Amino acid sequence: MLSKFKNIHVGETGIVIGNGPSLKDCPRELLDKYVSFGANKIFLLDGFVPNYYTIIDEHMLHNCAPYLTNYKPDAMFIRRPYPIHGCYHINTIVHAGWSNNINKAVVMGGTVTYANLQIAHYMGIRNVLLVGVDHDYSGGLAGAPPGAIFQADMKVDPDHFHPDYFKVGDFYAAPELEGSEGYYKIARRVYEQDGGHVINLTPGTKETAFEKGTYDEWL
Repeated sequence: MLSKFKNIHVGETGIVIGNGPSLKDCPRELLDKYVSFGANKIFLLDGFVPNYYTIIDEHMLHNCAPYLTNYKPDAMFIRRPYPIHGCYHINTIVHAGWSNNINKAVVMGGTVTYANLQIAHYMGIRNVLLVGVDHDYSGGLAGAPPGAIFQADMKVDPDHFHPDYFKVGDFYAAPELEGSEGYYKIARRVYEQDGGHVINLTPGTKETAFEKGTYDEWL
């Protein structure tokens, strides 16, 4: 079923949206200008709905599911087998590599951003802009074992664009910053081998794998 998305955006520029604190200052016209790929609690960004929406983390899916009934991106890609009405299911695998065929599987890569880079590539996009990919966590998670499960206990979430991104009591997995950097390097290599680029426009990002750029260059 996912084969219908193969190369449907050839020649277009895409924007893959992270949910870091910087997203709240990203120009809305930039998000609206390009084919957009959002994830997780991007629906908290008032007035914006990405073209494509993805969740691969089971704890995040549990948190988000009640909000997705009336959410209307062009398509939602949800980790199999969770039953979200109207979604497209994707098979997720833990693998030290990349998937060129999302109809078979999407490699987890420690972050939904990596999944969206694979989805965008499958759709034929070869130039991708990243925003909201701060790649930095200040909320007491530094040094936490990758993937360890926590329960939110702060009234204000300092690590995302919205203060209620993780509400008190929500369960979530610790970020895999170091591991995802390795996967980002794979993504950069894949895009560049195909004549494309991944450019991180996030001001002050601590991510090191991709080229860097500015909002003004792409507005």
